[in-house]
Amino acid sequence: SNVMNRCLCYTALMSLCVQMESVREREQPRTSVNLGCKPDTQLVLYDPSKLLPLHRPKLRYEICNRTIEIEQEWAELGLSGVVWDAAPFLAYYLEKSPSTIQGKRVIELGAGTGLVGMVSNMLGAREVIVTDMKTTSAERNMRLNHHNLINDCIKVSHLEWGKDISHFNPPFDVILAADVIYVEEGFDPLLNTLSQLSDASTTILLSCAHRYDWVEKFLARVAVGNKLRPFIVTSQENISIYQLVKIL
Repeated sequence: SNVMNRCLCYTALMSLCVQMESVREREQPRTSVNLGCKPDTQLVLYDPSKLLPLHRPKLRYEICNRTIEIEQEWAELGLSGVVWDAAPFLAYYLEKSPSTIQGKRVIELGAGTGLVGMVSNMLGAREVIVTDMKTTSAERNMRLNHHNLINDCIKVSHLEWGKDISHFNPPFDVILAADVIYVEEGFDPLLNTLSQLSDASTTILLSCAHRYDWVEKFLARVAVGNKLRPFIVTSQENISIYQLVKIL
């Protein structure tokens, strides 16, 4: 599909850019390259200090009075194999707002390493489904952190946005997603999936890193022809958490 092709294009170029960043001795603080897929699609190249975490084989987070270890596999898994900043930002927000999760039925979209979903389990969610198109990283990290999970009411499942997802038995109480807005062609499939998974009582939280105007374009799309209304919950530096409220 076009979305998959764009994601593969993004992954390949990001991998190339990371390698370039690691060997160059002098860097601009922020530069950009065109992806070659559309004229207005660009990729931010961060300074080396921002890219270093992507190369670390293991990261540790102190959340919920536990040490969560995340194994990263950039070379093997690309985007889904590393932790992006919006994920721990959302995880720490949930730790401070446990009532959002406790006793709730939760699904995470674009989960990558599964950090947010695991934290949801640790906070007492009734059920957690961790989803992505590539589930290898989430499955590995779930096994690595099994001793941290408070119960077995958590699983990893393949989910492709825009497809029929009735087998997930929606609606959910809570939908979580971190750093999933980076390809414009994915906006409508994501909105379709959010709509299928939710009802008016569902809490939808999107943790977004602001890169160029992708988040702003997504929020503009939300406001056109959708029954979702965005509200900002919290923000720090270049990351914001938005709640989408479904209007019936």
